[in-house]
Amino acid sequence: MLIPLTAEQQHWVDTTLSAMTLPECVGQLLCSLHPSFSTDDWLALLEKVPLGSLLVRTTSS
Repeated sequence: MLIPLTAEQQHWVDTTLSAMTLPECVGQLLCSLHPSFSTDDWLALLEKVPLGSLLVRTTSS
């Protein structure tokens, strides 16, 4: 069930999207999963690619 946005919510969406670059918009569609990445690896990746989300989990030992 979709609930319509209020005028204030729609304004926030419009303002936020209009301020984003194309790479930032595309980055919102990406979810990266690299269980072997170190903290430094993640930070380096995030400097290059504006990811929308990360899935971080540990591998079983």
